[in-house]
Amino acid sequence: MHKGYGRRTGPIWVVVAIMAVVMVIIARAGFKSFQSAEDLYKANEVYYVNDKGSSVAIKVMDIDPEPLVLNGHHYYLVKHERGVAVFEAKSDELKTVLEAKKAAGNAENALEASNLYLSVRVTPEKSKGKGSNVKVNVTPEMKDAFYKKYKESPLYSENAKTKIDESRILKLTTSKDQWGDSALTLVMLAIVLGLIGFQIYQTRRLKAQYARFDAYFPDYANNMKQLLDDAEYVDPKLKIIVMEGILVSYDINFTVVDLSEVSKAYLVFENRRKGGMRVHLRFEYANKKYDSILFRRQLLRLKDLVEYLNEEYNLGLKVDFRLLG
Repeated sequence: MHKGYGRRTGPIWVVVAIMAVVMVIIARAGFKSFQSAEDLYKANEVYYVNDKGSSVAIKVMDIDPEPLVLNGHHYYLVKHERGVAVFEAKSDELKTVLEAKKAAGNAENALEASNLYLSVRVTPEKSKGKGSNVKVNVTPEMKDAFYKKYKESPLYSENAKTKIDESRILKLTTSKDQWGDSALTLVMLAIVLGLIGFQIYQTRRLKAQYARFDAYFPDYANNMKQLLDDAEYVDPKLKIIVMEGILVSYDINFTVVDLSEVSKAYLVFENRRKGGMRVHLRFEYANKKYDSILFRRQLLRLKDLVEYLNEEYNLGLKVDFRLLG
């Protein structure tokens, strides 16, 4: 194997491995919203009083059956293993929990033995809005109302371990959340698979280019550097070699071009706001396929290369070199 092939494909496979890990993480996150609350809890996907984006579970220890009503929304105080949470829900959504509470009475942690679990989503105090704006989900007035309700609630305790978190609101995971997760997961997986496919394509392309080099230059297959000394045209800055009608670009995208097979050659200028000018030297063949070599630096040196290719191989490259700066 050519050292250059390993050097160029090594980073590609590293990217593929990273993308594969990302794909597993994305798929797992999307799957979580479809798991039952108990399964999430047993898998340790538990609410740790943080701004978790995906579905997590809580084990219900107790509930204040009297909701706080603010602006038409009903907020219940639900005690779980790590404190007391503010839960936005309608009574029918928490029917099982409320019925269990009614049957269990007012003992401390009345629902602990009931093994009731809820799959929830966390609404943080603040979230990203449009552009650079910040959306406030829990206002100071709401926080004050939540804490006042907690002080009046049978769940109130001086114990710091069971204090209320008035900065976040929990909601049940809904079918809308599930389908939203599914759509996002599918989009992300499509992107990741596309990137993996592109990286695999790049690897195969490089393998084919190195095989092409070996076919044209069998004497240099094991000593490619020697070609730098023997070639008819060498530009180490542009990383271009021309030898016996074969052009070799030994930059990151290793490319071998048989100039006798080229039906058309031209330059494409790409002016980017960030990164400056980029130039593509494109070679088209009779079968409609093409090879393209990208130049990002030392662009003024293209003048010598273009003049050489026109003079020696009559490629008819036309360019206004004033565009190169």
